[in-house]
Amino acid sequence: MRSKANNIYRIPCSTMEEFYKNWIDILTPIHKLTAKNKQILLAFLMLRYELAQSISNEALLDEVLMNEDSKAKIKERCNLQGNYLQVAMFTLAQQNVLIKTLSDDSRKKYKYRINPRILPDMQYTDAGVILQFNFELKCNQTLPPTTEQ
Repeated sequence: MRSKANNIYRIPCSTMEEFYKNWIDILTPIHKLTAKNKQILLAFLMLRYELAQSISNEALLDEVLMNEDSKAKIKERCNLQGNYLQVAMFTLAQQNVLIKTLSDDSRKKYKYRINPRILPDMQYTDAGVILQFNFELKCNQTLPPTTEQ
């Protein structure tokens, strides 16, 4: 008989940037981003983290994160030229990393926000941050029973 699975992997991170980089890498099978778009997403997540230290309202946080000043910071962090960031944001929206909605004004502009499913739902403990994954295995095979130890 098999015992209950207890597969815990520790990923040491010394900075929030390293944490978010690992988080993006873990999500690679879901979003399948290019290296450059991973770098842009990392810059957005880091800026969002920094802004969240002083902005607790989620809607305002999303708005400030996507304003022109923030986009300029992202472009600088990622060394982007021209309209590359806009093109990347469009691609990130196609890959469901960003959510694109029509702006409230009449100019038919789009506004973006990070898809909440991309944001890690973190539980803080003395040992660090805990994230949980649930793999939905759908197959016709019968799995062996597990027993509690």
